[in-house]
Amino acid sequence: MILSWRRRRRQNKVCLRTNPPQSFATSGEFHKIDERIGKIEDEQKSSSEMQKQIGVYHKTHKVYDAYKRSGWDRAFYDANAADIILHRAAKKYFYAEG
Repeated sequence: MILSWRRRRRQNKVCLRTNPPQSFATSGEFHKIDERIGKIEDEQKSSSEMQKQIGVYHKTHKVYDAYKRSGWDRAFYDANAADIILHRAAKKYFYAEG
């Protein structure tokens, strides 16, 4: 029973390779759809990265403001270096993306 199911599955793959489905009548249509899917995926990645950077900016904004108010105090920087660096990186990302 299992062998016949596997055999049919293999035959189906071969059949689809030699005779593509009618819904994609031409390879041109397929490539157009594939390009659209690629663009959408790129937009999703970009949007995801932007959301990540917004979250980082929001979380570190208060620490960065306190650092500015301290007059760029070196001791304050040493105590909060990770947050300040993350905030600057998020800010840099926003300027690069426009």
